Amino acid sequence: MTTHSPVAVEHAGISIIGRSRELNEDAWGAFPTLGVFVVADGCGARSSGRGPADIAVQTIERHLLDGLHPRVEPLASAIDEANTQVRLAAVGEHRGDGATMAALRVAPPWIVAANVGDCRIYRYRRGYHASDARADTRGGALTRVTTDDSLWLHMLKAGASFDSVTGAYDTHRNVVVQTLGVGERVDVHVQYTKLQTGDLYLLCSDGVTAQLGDIDIRDCISDESVALAARCARLVRKADEGAGADNVTAVLVQC
Repeated sequence: MTTHSPVAVEHAGISIIGRSRELNEDAWGAFPTLGVFVVADGCGARSSGRGPADIAVQTIERHLLDGLHPRVEPLASAIDEANTQVRLAAVGEHRGDGATMAALRVAPPWIVAANVGDCRIYRYRRGYHASDARADTRGGALTRVTTDDSLWLHMLKAGASFDSVTGAYDTHRNVVVQTLGVGERVDVHVQYTKLQTGDLYLLCSDGVTAQLGDIDIRDCISDESVALAARCARLVRKADEGAGADNVTAVLVQC
């Protein structure tokens, strides 16, 4: 299975500290020759989480360039290796450090999406009829491609009571049940969707999704008359204009 993308891919990415943080613990990477794009959100127990985020992104590139994964999905293999490298680095004052991640691989005829934690991937696709409730005035719809590893969602899937799930959602909405670097193994969620020309993909940290709703996200990225980089900057700025409570990172990818 090749990791190289034979199609032209345009991308733009931006990451900001946000108005309430002293350090940016997010990281992102774009590796067009591999057709791979990554966002990571670090979390440090007693130190900065930027180290785990950087390690995760760098490991993805290095592992995919090695090409030593003929029998498994390359992104899953790379994220598993990122988990190992983040865990090995979590010693001393870095004990307990980890990272969440979302990664996209352009592999015609497929788009491969993978995630651990609450970094997300969205797809904006045109071609919907005006009567479709999902569509905006441009005939486009925004769809979440990934599913968060949220505590409340984990409880829901496990059959917890309605009151327990509601309580977890209300009080621990941002708690995730797995991150890179915490355990020896990590459950990487991988999804394949058919590549369609013109589709726009957004990879982002929870600094975007915790501060903006899906409609706001769609409105920021959907105007094709605006350059991709400008749309990306608009999204990040819009997320920070509200609470300004977190680092904000976004990457837009269009074939």
